[in-house]
Amino acid sequence: MIQVKNKIKIISILITLFILTINQVVECKSSLYYSILNDYEKGIDYYKILNVTKDSTYSEIKKSFRKLSLKHHPDRNVEKSSHSLYILLNQAHSVLTTDETRKEYDELLVNGIPWHENYYGKYAYRYTGISHDLRHVLLGLIIVITIGKFVYQYNKHHSMIKRAKQTDQYKKRLAQLDGDEDEIQLVIQGADKPTISSLFIIQLFFIFPFKILKSIYTFIFINKFKFIQKTDEEKEEEYRLKMGYTKEDWEYHKKKSIERMEKLKQSGKYKKYLRSKNK
Repeated sequence: MIQVKNKIKIISILITLFILTINQVVECKSSLYYSILNDYEKGIDYYKILNVTKDSTYSEIKKSFRKLSLKHHPDRNVEKSSHSLYILLNQAHSVLTTDETRKEYDELLVNGIPWHENYYGKYAYRYTGISHDLRHVLLGLIIVITIGKFVYQYNKHHSMIKRAKQTDQYKKRLAQLDGDEDEIQLVIQGADKPTISSLFIIQLFFIFPFKILKSIYTFIFINKFKFIQKTDEEKEEEYRLKMGYTKEDWEYHKKKSIERMEKLKQSGKYKKYLRSKNK
């Protein structure tokens, strides 16, 4: 029953955090924004539509809009092309007479469509009317996963500690220490206490890239040298260092080894071994 209550609490906390995070980090874009992107892709220039330039003032834009809108108004001009142009005129006027949207539009003309809008955002308004910046959505999800993982690990760690303290082994050890719990350090495998390094966002952006770079470095530089063919002298020197011999001791043992080998070759057993091997 206690575990069920804890799970309900965790789920409630995660839902609340998710809503708060999305509200804070996700920037909503209106359908107008994505409509502008689609017009830009079609090669439509709002300045040219209104017969003005980028340096035109707001009053000049409004004056040109009034003149063109009267000309192409559906009540005065029944042609289908005029109706479409009238809609574009209204949109161009709406964009270019507002400081924020005009600034965004000018940036669009200079820099083009942002990479994060290329596949996700520019078609979204056709289906939903409102979309979000993909970068903010990903950041929000990472934050939610980080918090959720931390809460889960923290809850699991403390529940396992609580269970461990109820065991006879712990109580017996506690009695031996006269009830001093600070002297007992509980280490529970699989339920470690969450730390900064165990946070998902830290692992994703720091620890994981570090491990990848370390693996690449190991593969390129360290393993590369392992595959290099060593000479007999280099192998002998490596073995000497590994065994911890000084050069004098090594030469002495080497000399003795050669003498033993020569003596062995002169023995009857060795000659008998060679004859049996050659048969």
